[in-house]
Amino acid sequence: MHKLNPTSAVNPFRHPPPLTPSADPWLTSTSNWSAPSAEDEVLSRLEAQAVAAAIAQLPPDQRSVVDLRDVQGYSGPMVAKALGLTVPARKSRLHRARTAVRETLGVPT
Repeated sequence: MHKLNPTSAVNPFRHPPPLTPSADPWLTSTSNWSAPSAEDEVLSRLEAQAVAAAIAQLPPDQRSVVDLRDVQGYSGPMVAKALGLTVPARKSRLHRARTAVRETLGVPT
């Protein structure tokens, strides 16, 4: 009896063949990539303005956490260190701030 060595077996997922434009219709079709319409751009600007207004209404301590974490994209520990908070305190303030923004915008939870 011979035993099959699992490392010598061919695994198609380990080294998949490279995609070629002829093999994948998404790589050849540019009709799926359209520019946003003027209406979509206006709506996204209005949404961004509403979110900015909701963030501006937050108390300063919550606003600073949201700004550093969600707007500027800093990591949680970096935000906590920059504001002189513990990580649990930063999480609590961020949760309260996000909840207040959702309520201001009327987003269902």
